[in-house]
Amino acid sequence: MVLTLRPHHILCRLGIVGYGYSPEFILEMERIAKVLESGRVRTVVLRHGPDNICRACPHLEGECAPNHLGPRGLAAVGFDRRTLRALCLKLGRPYPLPELNTRIASLTPQAFSQICVGGEWHVLGACAKGHQTLRDKFFPEKAKTSG
Repeated sequence: MVLTLRPHHILCRLGIVGYGYSPEFILEMERIAKVLESGRVRTVVLRHGPDNICRACPHLEGECAPNHLGPRGLAAVGFDRRTLRALCLKLGRPYPLPELNTRIASLTPQAFSQICVGGEWHVLGACAKGHQTLRDKFFPEKAKTSG
């Protein structure tokens, strides 16, 4: 199965905390996270702009709504850019999910945190916790020692 996501959503699925823009958004984010963890997704294609998760956002009007390009919409674009840069990824290219997970787990906690700065879940520590869980899974010998 191939899944198409905007870049930062490959990170957000690690730190879901059960709130968001609407109940529909939360359900879709949780659904996508479960699908990614199920093993059914083999490949992720990164896209510019809204994906299935975004389509559940009450602020969406085609692309991000103009008034949404304030605190959340512009932040989403920044999260996407920082994700692509930090993980050396390109839009439109298919990536095996294990490769993406390895790249994410390879980031230091500080590098991961820099991508998520300004995110609603980041300030709660949810992103760091999700990243640490992935690091523990992929690099158990490094996870606790490479702050």
